[in-house]
Amino acid sequence: MKIFIQTFKNIHKKYLYKILGSFFLAIFILWAIYTYLGISPRVAWQTIIGLGWYNTASVIGLSFIIISLLAMKWKVSIKYFFPSISPVFSFFFTNTSVAFLTNIFVPHIGSHGVRIGILKKVYNVPISYSLAAQFMDQLSELILACIAVIPGILYLLGVINLFSALYLLISFLLLSPLFLKFTFHTCYKPVHAWINTHSNKILFKKRLFAGFSSLFNRDEIKNFPMTNLLLIGIARNLTTSLKNLLLMQAVGLSISFNELILVAPIVYFFGILSFLPAGIGVIDAGWLGILIILGYDKINIGKFLILELIVGSSAIAFVTITSLAYNFISGRLNKKNV
Repeated sequence: MKIFIQTFKNIHKKYLYKILGSFFLAIFILWAIYTYLGISPRVAWQTIIGLGWYNTASVIGLSFIIISLLAMKWKVSIKYFFPSISPVFSFFFTNTSVAFLTNIFVPHIGSHGVRIGILKKVYNVPISYSLAAQFMDQLSELILACIAVIPGILYLLGVINLFSALYLLISFLLLSPLFLKFTFHTCYKPVHAWINTHSNKILFKKRLFAGFSSLFNRDEIKNFPMTNLLLIGIARNLTTSLKNLLLMQAVGLSISFNELILVAPIVYFFGILSFLPAGIGVIDAGWLGILIILGYDKINIGKFLILELIVGSSAIAFVTITSLAYNFISGRLNKKNV
């Protein structure tokens, strides 16, 4: 909790204005979307309470799996750069869930700030190593999204049918480890040179990039578990798609899982690039456009967006609070080597 509060205290005043601006923009986009879809507050409330206990519990369970997969990615990345760290998995799980929520209030830097801060405080992990781990995690997410959107776009444009699109998606995913390694070795040296050249002109001091320097210079970087990050990322996207499928079917959207896993990466891609809090507004607009192209009813689309935003966020909050409470009661909350 102290790290969560400190993240807000360390926010520069100029960035605070950008956060407030992004909140207002996200709210405006949501208002415009729900107005276009004809979703009133009464309809939204009836949709939420009509979800049912079984579906709600399922969303919470799938949210638990999603947080677990994100925690696994964080653990894999930081253990490579700082192998001496030895917390139990609950450490990664709890702080991942807190970081996930923080991203809603402090876009982009909030999630990273919590993870970097807690590792520095509890395990004295150098900031540079945490930055390198976060960088690798985000890069694998972005490359995976870039690969996965191609079959979905071709399917939406009517260039290929559903079966061909699924075959292409599977083929791309099987080849993606090679693509990740190629991108890694191709792009990182130029980035390293740029950092060394412009380190005095950017906000962070050069010492913060020591982790990146060692990353680029070490020959054993070929042993970085990129494939592991990729597989965990695929599992996370599939779980998120399963959660969205449950919410869609609950409001009458009869989309199949095969079709969903084709088009969902397009939404996830825009969510990664979004500068709005947790991608709110951008993700909603993405789902709106895709589902309208696929021919689904506007009212049902609006109901799904309500559930995805309210119930989805509430499920993550529930998982976070439960994890914090459990670790606090058991005396294991952010304790070293527990």
